[in-house]
Amino acid sequence: MNGRRHLAVITALAAACPVNAADTLGQMTGFLDQERHTWHFIAFDQRQRHVSSASFRQTPYKAELILHGHAEPHFASRGGLSIEVRYKGTFDMGATPVGLDILYLPEGLRGPIWTSSNADAAPTFEITDFTVWGEVGHVEAVFFARLCLRRTIYAPTDRNTCKTLNGQIATALVAEGS
Repeated sequence: MNGRRHLAVITALAAACPVNAADTLGQMTGFLDQERHTWHFIAFDQRQRHVSSASFRQTPYKAELILHGHAEPHFASRGGLSIEVRYKGTFDMGATPVGLDILYLPEGLRGPIWTSSNADAAPTFEITDFTVWGEVGHVEAVFFARLCLRRTIYAPTDRNTCKTLNGQIATALVAEGS
């Protein structure tokens, strides 16, 4: 998923607000320039549909792990951290991602935005535990990224203004295949 599609997904989630209640699926804990943060993965009902902020999708040609962490254990556009990981073909535990995007939104979509796209170092993502049973699953992972500033969504990445992010994930997720 390219940066614009990545932002379109987040925008669509933001349009879902307000939501009434959310179920907590898991957490992501990280250090952003040595400051500890916790993000929550949630599931909630939106227009007669159940939406999850942690999902895995397998198609015949690719696998995608999409993780949108919220700063509170309910939907919030500010303070979110989004990680999208793509794999070629059928997912295998030892597979190396073919695509990895990490995005931190301290003030929501209005900016500033911190992104791994065009940063001075490539992000890393390692899954340490992964299980899927039909339409549900569980993932545990560790990650590292250099996140660089974009003053607005479509502004160029400022590679001279960056932060270091590292963390871990443990969450249930929704799984879908085709």
